[in-house]
Amino acid sequence: MKSITICGLVLCYALAPSLGQADQAAEDRAFAAALEARLKVLELDSQNCRRGATDPSALDACEKRIDAERHHIEAILANPARLRQESDRLRTEFRRELLRLLAELRPAATMLSAQSSYDQFILKIAGLGNHMQLIRSQYSIPLSRGDHRALGMPLSEACNDLYAGAADWKQLRLATKEVDEAQRARARAAAWEADYFQQHLQAAQIRYADAQKRLAEHTASALALIQTATRVAQGDAMAEQAVSIKR
Repeated sequence: MKSITICGLVLCYALAPSLGQADQAAEDRAFAAALEARLKVLELDSQNCRRGATDPSALDACEKRIDAERHHIEAILANPARLRQESDRLRTEFRRELLRLLAELRPAATMLSAQSSYDQFILKIAGLGNHMQLIRSQYSIPLSRGDHRALGMPLSEACNDLYAGAADWKQLRLATKEVDEAQRARARAAAWEADYFQQHLQAAQIRYADAQKRLAEHTASALALIQTATRVAQGDAMAEQAVSIKR
């Protein structure tokens, strides 16, 4: 089946069928293929370790890490029952990581909406970027098969809006300073300079209004996407609870 990849800030989803729609045996084969591809990557990593390591202890640690992961994957591939179990475990862990990301996004969006502390917001954005990078690295298989897409996609798009909002906020701060300086310059200007400084002020005010408009749009979009992800997470939790009660 041909897949279409959708990339947010760093979360890249393939539009594959969900678990309920996909044939389980086909999913197991896809999971096995992904693990086999990971083995090839590990072989390249091992070669890079040997080429790049100058410290024997660092080389030993690198090779031990790679060997441990290789043996783990080989054990999974050798046991069909474990293959299914690991596939389900990875899907569950991925959802937990997305929920942690959602918990990080909420205060960041609140700070952007209130414009309460630019420096703290930038630190939160940096932390979000690191978290998204971790998700992309550790959960490439769930992303490639579209696990929890209804939750992950709005989170990824909300991150995009928050990053854009950070740039807008920076421009708004600069534009605010520019307007203040233009107002002071106009107030000090001689009569024959008034038109010149008035034009500068008007241009600064336009840039300020544009930055403010973009910031408002990205903030509203981020908040709406976070609300969407929250509703999905709540719906998933209710569905899990219903299944648990039936058991």
